[in-house]
Amino acid sequence: MLVKPTSVTTWGGSVHATATVWALTLSQAYIFSDWSSPNTTTGAPFLLNGTAGFQLWLNGSGLATSATALSSPLAIQVADQLYDQSHSGTIDPNEVSSRALPSHVNSEVAKVDEAGLVCECSDAALNVDFTNNSTVTFRSSAANGTGLVLFEDAGLDPLSLRYCATADCSTSTLLFSGFSTGMLNTLLVSKQFGLDDSVPGIDQAFWFVFDQPVTGGYFKIGETDNPNSQSELLEVDFVGVTKASTKVPEPSSLLLLGFGLLGLSLLRRFQTR
Repeated sequence: MLVKPTSVTTWGGSVHATATVWALTLSQAYIFSDWSSPNTTTGAPFLLNGTAGFQLWLNGSGLATSATALSSPLAIQVADQLYDQSHSGTIDPNEVSSRALPSHVNSEVAKVDEAGLVCECSDAALNVDFTNNSTVTFRSSAANGTGLVLFEDAGLDPLSLRYCATADCSTSTLLFSGFSTGMLNTLLVSKQFGLDDSVPGIDQAFWFVFDQPVTGGYFKIGETDNPNSQSELLEVDFVGVTKASTKVPEPSSLLLLGFGLLGLSLLRRFQTR
Protein backbone atom coordinates (compact mmCIF):
# COMPACT_ATOMS: atom_id res chain seq x y z
CA MET A 1 0.00 0.00 0.00
CA LEU A 2 1.29 3.43 -0.88
CA VAL A 3 1.21 6.57 1.23
CA LYS A 4 -0.73 9.47 -0.24
CA PRO A 5 1.80 12.22 -1.00
CA THR A 6 1.79 15.81 0.15
CA SER A 7 1.96 18.08 -2.88
CA VAL A 8 1.06 21.43 -4.32
CA THR A 9 -1.33 22.50 -7.04
CA THR A 10 -0.60 25.34 -9.43
CA TRP A 11 -3.22 27.68 -10.87
CA GLY A 12 -2.21 30.52 -13.16
CA GLY A 13 1.42 30.44 -12.07
CA SER A 14 0.76 30.67 -8.34
CA VAL A 15 1.37 27.74 -6.02
CA HIS A 16 -1.09 26.76 -3.32
CA ALA A 17 -0.67 24.01 -0.78
CA THR A 18 -3.71 21.76 -1.11
CA ALA A 19 -5.00 18.32 -0.38
CA THR A 20 -4.52 16.69 -3.77
CA VAL A 21 -7.97 15.26 -4.38
CA TRP A 22 -6.69 13.68 -7.59
CA ALA A 23 -3.96 11.78 -5.76
CA LEU A 24 -4.61 8.08 -5.72
CA THR A 25 -3.13 5.17 -3.82
CA LEU A 26 -3.52 1.42 -4.08
CA SER A 27 -5.23 -0.53 -1.36
CA GLN A 28 -4.48 -3.90 -3.00
CA ALA A 29 -2.57 -5.32 -5.98
CA TYR A 30 -2.79 -8.76 -7.60
CA ILE A 31 -1.19 -10.74 -10.42
CA PHE A 32 -3.05 -13.68 -11.99
CA SER A 33 -1.35 -16.55 -13.76
CA ASP A 34 -4.62 -18.18 -14.75
CA TRP A 35 -8.30 -17.28 -15.14
CA SER A 36 -11.46 -19.11 -16.10
CA SER A 37 -13.05 -16.12 -17.82
CA PRO A 38 -12.73 -14.54 -20.24
CA ASN A 39 -11.98 -17.77 -22.11
CA THR A 40 -12.64 -16.35 -25.58
CA THR A 41 -11.74 -13.10 -27.32
CA THR A 42 -13.88 -10.44 -25.68
CA GLY A 43 -14.21 -6.72 -25.04
CA ALA A 44 -15.49 -4.79 -22.04
CA PRO A 45 -17.66 -5.17 -20.13
CA PHE A 46 -16.73 -8.65 -18.96
CA LEU A 47 -16.12 -10.63 -15.80
CA LEU A 48 -12.55 -11.60 -14.96
CA ASN A 49 -12.44 -14.72 -12.80
CA GLY A 50 -8.85 -15.03 -11.59
CA THR A 51 -8.26 -18.62 -10.49
CA ALA A 52 -4.55 -18.60 -9.62
CA GLY A 53 -1.93 -16.02 -8.78
CA PHE A 54 -0.65 -13.82 -5.97
CA GLN A 55 -1.54 -10.79 -3.95
CA LEU A 56 1.39 -8.40 -4.23
CA TRP A 57 2.71 -6.36 -1.32
CA LEU A 58 4.22 -3.03 -2.34
CA ASN A 59 6.71 -0.76 -0.63
CA GLY A 60 6.47 3.03 -0.53
CA SER A 61 7.89 3.26 -4.06
CA GLY A 62 5.23 1.00 -5.55
CA LEU A 63 7.67 -1.90 -5.90
CA ALA A 64 6.37 -5.43 -5.27
CA THR A 65 8.70 -6.89 -2.64
CA SER A 66 6.67 -9.88 -1.45
CA ALA A 67 3.59 -11.87 -2.39
CA THR A 68 0.96 -14.20 -0.96
CA ALA A 69 -0.55 -17.00 -3.05
CA LEU A 70 -4.30 -16.69 -3.63
CA SER A 71 -6.36 -19.09 -1.55
CA SER A 72 -9.51 -18.76 -3.69
CA PRO A 73 -10.59 -17.28 -7.04
CA LEU A 74 -11.37 -13.59 -7.38
CA ALA A 75 -14.20 -12.20 -9.53
CA ILE A 76 -13.60 -8.73 -10.99
CA GLN A 77 -16.10 -6.77 -13.06
CA VAL A 78 -14.33 -4.98 -15.93
CA ALA A 79 -16.46 -2.00 -16.97
CA ASP A 80 -14.63 -0.27 -19.83
CA GLN A 81 -11.34 -0.07 -21.69
CA LEU A 82 -8.95 2.85 -21.41
CA TYR A 83 -8.40 5.13 -24.41
CA ASP A 84 -5.19 6.41 -26.00
CA GLN A 85 -4.22 9.93 -25.00
CA SER A 86 -0.55 10.23 -25.97
CA HIS A 87 2.74 8.35 -25.98
CA SER A 88 6.47 8.82 -25.66
CA GLY A 89 9.23 6.71 -27.12
CA THR A 90 8.44 4.03 -29.69
CA ILE A 91 5.44 1.72 -29.49
CA ASP A 92 4.16 -0.73 -32.09
CA PRO A 93 7.23 -0.20 -34.30
CA ASN A 94 6.66 -0.74 -38.03
CA GLU A 95 2.98 -1.61 -37.56
CA VAL A 96 1.28 1.68 -38.41
CA SER A 97 2.08 5.30 -39.20
CA SER A 98 2.26 7.82 -36.36
CA ARG A 99 -0.97 9.39 -37.61
CA ALA A 100 -2.83 6.10 -37.30
CA LEU A 101 -1.23 5.10 -34.00
CA PRO A 102 -3.94 6.41 -31.58
CA SER A 103 -6.76 4.48 -33.26
CA HIS A 104 -4.47 1.46 -33.58
CA VAL A 105 -3.71 1.48 -29.85
CA ASN A 106 -7.41 1.83 -29.03
CA SER A 107 -8.16 -1.16 -31.23
CA GLU A 108 -5.42 -3.26 -29.64
CA VAL A 109 -6.49 -2.67 -26.04
CA ALA A 110 -10.23 -2.86 -26.75
CA LYS A 111 -10.46 -6.61 -26.15
CA VAL A 112 -8.65 -9.48 -24.51
CA ASP A 113 -7.42 -11.55 -27.42
CA GLU A 114 -3.73 -12.40 -27.18
CA ALA A 115 -3.15 -13.23 -23.50
CA GLY A 116 -3.70 -16.96 -23.26
CA LEU A 117 -6.19 -17.04 -26.14
CA VAL A 118 -4.40 -17.09 -29.49
CA CYS A 119 -1.22 -18.43 -31.03
CA GLU A 120 1.94 -16.46 -30.29
CA CYS A 121 2.59 -16.36 -34.04
CA SER A 122 -0.27 -13.90 -34.54
CA ASP A 123 0.15 -11.68 -31.50
CA ALA A 124 1.96 -8.75 -33.14
CA ALA A 125 -1.21 -6.95 -34.20
CA LEU A 126 -3.15 -7.81 -31.05
CA ASN A 127 -1.27 -5.89 -28.38
CA VAL A 128 0.68 -2.69 -27.76
CA ASP A 129 4.41 -3.44 -28.12
CA PHE A 130 6.72 -1.19 -26.11
CA THR A 131 10.38 -0.50 -26.73
CA ASN A 132 12.79 0.52 -23.95
CA ASN A 133 11.54 3.39 -21.77
CA SER A 134 8.46 4.07 -23.90
CA THR A 135 5.13 5.06 -22.31
CA VAL A 136 1.46 5.32 -23.24
CA THR A 137 -0.95 7.66 -21.45
CA PHE A 138 -4.56 6.53 -21.42
CA ARG A 139 -7.71 8.39 -20.44
CA SER A 140 -10.66 6.88 -18.64
CA SER A 141 -14.28 7.80 -19.31
CA ALA A 142 -15.74 5.46 -16.68
CA ALA A 143 -17.50 6.84 -13.61
CA ASN A 144 -16.60 5.59 -10.13
CA GLY A 145 -13.92 3.17 -11.23
CA THR A 146 -12.66 1.11 -8.31
CA GLY A 147 -9.55 -0.30 -9.95
CA LEU A 148 -7.59 -1.02 -13.10
CA VAL A 149 -6.96 -4.34 -14.82
CA LEU A 150 -4.15 -4.97 -17.29
CA PHE A 151 -3.55 -8.12 -19.35
CA GLU A 152 0.10 -8.55 -20.31
CA ASP A 153 1.42 -10.88 -22.99
CA ALA A 154 4.46 -13.07 -22.39
CA GLY A 155 7.32 -12.43 -20.01
CA LEU A 156 7.06 -11.15 -16.45
CA ASP A 157 7.88 -7.65 -17.57
CA PRO A 158 7.97 -4.93 -14.93
CA LEU A 159 5.91 -1.90 -15.78
CA SER A 160 5.23 1.44 -14.20
CA LEU A 161 1.72 2.73 -13.59
CA ARG A 162 0.92 6.35 -12.74
CA TYR A 163 -2.30 8.22 -12.11
CA CYS A 164 -2.13 11.69 -13.59
CA ALA A 165 -3.84 14.94 -12.67
CA THR A 166 -3.75 16.24 -16.24
CA ALA A 167 -3.55 14.84 -19.76
CA ASP A 168 0.14 15.66 -20.07
CA CYS A 169 0.92 13.81 -16.81
CA SER A 170 3.08 16.69 -15.61
CA THR A 171 1.74 15.92 -12.14
CA SER A 172 1.22 12.28 -11.23
CA THR A 173 1.14 9.69 -8.48
CA LEU A 174 3.27 6.57 -8.89
CA LEU A 175 1.08 3.54 -8.14
CA PHE A 176 3.20 0.59 -9.29
CA SER A 177 6.84 0.27 -10.35
CA GLY A 178 7.36 -3.44 -10.99
CA PHE A 179 9.12 -6.14 -8.98
CA SER A 180 12.21 -6.29 -6.83
CA THR A 181 14.78 -8.82 -8.06
CA GLY A 182 13.93 -11.18 -5.21
CA MET A 183 10.21 -10.90 -5.87
CA LEU A 184 10.64 -11.55 -9.58
CA ASN A 185 12.64 -14.68 -8.87
CA THR A 186 10.03 -15.83 -6.34
CA LEU A 187 7.30 -15.58 -8.96
CA LEU A 188 9.37 -17.34 -11.60
CA VAL A 189 10.20 -20.35 -9.42
CA SER A 190 6.58 -20.68 -8.26
CA LYS A 191 5.93 -22.78 -11.41
CA GLN A 192 2.87 -20.63 -12.13
CA PHE A 193 4.91 -18.39 -14.39
CA GLY A 194 7.65 -20.75 -15.59
CA LEU A 195 11.37 -20.91 -14.90
CA ASP A 196 12.30 -17.79 -16.88
CA ASP A 197 10.39 -14.82 -18.23
CA SER A 198 11.15 -15.43 -21.90
CA VAL A 199 8.91 -18.49 -22.16
CA PRO A 200 6.16 -17.67 -24.70
CA GLY A 201 3.46 -19.19 -22.52
CA ILE A 202 3.85 -16.67 -19.70
CA ASP A 203 0.76 -14.44 -19.82
CA GLN A 204 -0.68 -12.64 -16.83
CA ALA A 205 -3.29 -10.15 -15.68
CA PHE A 206 -2.77 -7.45 -13.06
CA TRP A 207 -5.52 -6.00 -10.89
CA PHE A 208 -4.80 -2.76 -9.06
CA VAL A 209 -7.45 -1.73 -6.50
CA PHE A 210 -7.75 1.98 -5.70
CA ASP A 211 -8.24 3.44 -2.23
CA GLN A 212 -11.21 5.46 -3.52
CA PRO A 213 -13.55 5.46 -6.55
CA VAL A 214 -12.24 7.48 -9.50
CA THR A 215 -14.25 9.18 -12.24
CA GLY A 216 -12.26 9.91 -15.38
CA GLY A 217 -8.58 10.76 -15.11
CA TYR A 218 -5.44 9.59 -16.87
CA PHE A 219 -3.19 6.56 -16.41
CA LYS A 220 0.37 6.35 -17.71
CA ILE A 221 1.89 2.92 -18.38
CA GLY A 222 5.60 2.59 -19.03
CA GLU A 223 8.17 -0.06 -19.88
CA THR A 224 10.73 -0.26 -17.09
CA ASP A 225 14.06 -2.01 -16.67
CA ASN A 226 13.72 -5.68 -15.80
CA PRO A 227 16.32 -7.01 -13.32
CA ASN A 228 16.19 -10.34 -15.18
CA SER A 229 18.50 -10.22 -18.20
CA GLN A 230 16.22 -12.57 -20.16
CA SER A 231 13.36 -10.07 -20.12
CA GLU A 232 11.16 -9.43 -23.09
CA LEU A 233 9.76 -5.96 -23.66
CA LEU A 234 6.37 -5.02 -22.27
CA GLU A 235 3.38 -6.03 -24.39
CA VAL A 236 -0.07 -4.88 -23.25
CA ASP A 237 -3.07 -6.82 -24.52
CA PHE A 238 -5.90 -5.09 -22.64
CA VAL A 239 -6.18 -2.29 -20.11
CA GLY A 240 -9.41 -1.14 -18.52
CA VAL A 241 -11.31 0.14 -15.49
CA THR A 242 -12.94 -2.22 -12.99
CA LYS A 243 -16.07 -1.66 -10.93
CA ALA A 244 -17.26 -3.13 -7.66
CA SER A 245 -19.37 -6.21 -8.31
CA THR A 246 -22.98 -6.14 -7.13
CA LYS A 247 -23.40 -8.45 -4.15
CA VAL A 248 -26.27 -10.92 -4.47
CA PRO A 249 -27.99 -11.66 -1.13
CA GLU A 250 -27.33 -15.14 0.24
CA PRO A 251 -30.33 -17.53 0.29
CA SER A 252 -30.60 -17.21 4.08
CA SER A 253 -30.65 -13.43 3.73
CA LEU A 254 -33.40 -13.64 1.12
CA LEU A 255 -35.37 -15.89 3.46
CA LEU A 256 -35.03 -13.42 6.32
CA LEU A 257 -36.01 -10.58 3.99
CA GLY A 258 -39.13 -12.55 2.98
CA PHE A 259 -40.15 -13.10 6.59
CA GLY A 260 -39.60 -9.41 7.27
CA LEU A 261 -41.87 -8.33 4.41
CA LEU A 262 -44.50 -10.87 5.51
CA GLY A 263 -44.39 -9.46 9.00
CA LEU A 264 -44.92 -5.92 7.73
CA SER A 265 -47.90 -7.09 5.67
CA LEU A 266 -49.55 -8.78 8.66
CA LEU A 267 -48.89 -5.75 10.85
CA ARG A 268 -50.56 -3.41 8.35
CA ARG A 269 -53.60 -5.72 8.10
CA PHE A 270 -53.89 -5.79 11.89
CA GLN A 271 -53.66 -1.98 12.13
CA THR A 272 -56.39 -1.45 9.51
CA ARG A 273 -58.94 -3.63 11.34
